[in-house]
Amino acid sequence: MLVGGLVLAFAFAALGQTTRTDAIWARRVVDGVITLDGQLNEPAWNNAESVQIRYGQNAGDPGSGWRNEGAAEPSDPLDATLKFLVVGNELYLGLAVKDSSVGAGLFNRFDGVLMNLRNKANPARPAPPFEYFYGWVSESWADPATANIGALPGYFGPAGDRTNPDNVAMWDAVTTVDGITNSDTLPDVGYTMEFRLNLTPRGYDVTRSEGDIVSFNISIYDTDWQWPVVPGKLSGFRRPPRN
Repeated sequence: MLVGGLVLAFAFAALGQTTRTDAIWARRVVDGVITLDGQLNEPAWNNAESVQIRYGQNAGDPGSGWRNEGAAEPSDPLDATLKFLVVGNELYLGLAVKDSSVGAGLFNRFDGVLMNLRNKANPARPAPPFEYFYGWVSESWADPATANIGALPGYFGPAGDRTNPDNVAMWDAVTTVDGITNSDTLPDVGYTMEFRLNLTPRGYDVTRSEGDIVSFNISIYDTDWQWPVVPGKLSGFRRPPRN
């Protein structure tokens, strides 16, 4: 499995934007413009700042990288676009992934994302991480049902419990899949994830006139040809973006 990751510092500003290579300027849109439905079909997403994330290619420094998790080199390497918008004091993320083999597996051999917002609300410095884990993870501590044919991802991590309304208010997501998860009988086309992250619990306030800088990173996990396993073709990795 191969995983890619990116670390980003988001600068949210109401005024002019300075050209930066180590940050993303997230555009602000009014409440009600975005519907959390995993479609990314609102006009605002067309104008959103974005990062292209591909396995084996640097997505920008600091923080970009990739790691093969012990399988074959990918025949269908990760190709993803990550977009950013702000609504009130919430960060909206759109992730569109081209993937011909989507599905669940054990840790580090699954499709999904592990995100982190530095918890500025905690007085410790440097600010400690707060993780948001969302994916098709079929281990017993996660959700074995994510391995069912056609299943959608599960929520994990410190705010993963969906029966707690405070966690749902803190973050939410919707995924659509172009294909059938956990089945490689026919190739998939890919999947789209749309996230809403409430920044207030993490100590950020992007509604200020000067905006705010939000420390964020993400790893994207991609495993292919595991449903069923194709010997010599099974691959897994993670791909991080940048800081």
